[in-house]
Amino acid sequence: MTPESERPYSLAHLHAEHAPITRRRVRPVVTIPPSSRTTAVILAAGLGTRMRSRLPKVLHPVCGRPMLAYVIDAAREVTGERPLVVYSPATERIRDVFRDEVDFALQDEPRGTGDAVRAALEALPHGTDDIVVLNGDIPLVDATLVRTLARRRREQAAPMALVWAES
Repeated sequence: MTPESERPYSLAHLHAEHAPITRRRVRPVVTIPPSSRTTAVILAAGLGTRMRSRLPKVLHPVCGRPMLAYVIDAAREVTGERPLVVYSPATERIRDVFRDEVDFALQDEPRGTGDAVRAALEALPHGTDDIVVLNGDIPLVDATLVRTLARRRREQAAPMALVWAES
């Protein structure tokens, strides 16, 4: 495993490159309005072709439940609202399974993650201040981690925050 300091674009690299010249770090004070509304966007338009199944990847059962159900639970726990699930014509069966639990945004043709987020932005509920984007095929997503990430992003007035896992 390559040490973080030797990886290209590592956090240590980015921090050193953009660190303030002064030794003392000054953090901005951010007031989060009480009416701040966060909407979870769950990406579920991918075909899962490597699985060689006619069933959309996110509908495959994990411990007796569709994989997507776990992500929906985490999203609802973080935001307290119905998440917005992005689907494609090829994954339309998702609508039948989760019709009463989520809102939907159609990505006409799966053209990647960025295009899926664009489709979601067009369908966001009125009054949404922040979005949390989650992949529908990661059933072990941790609601506490997502909530902490969103809170820290707001506290630091960062335009975005990102979490990744390395295996």
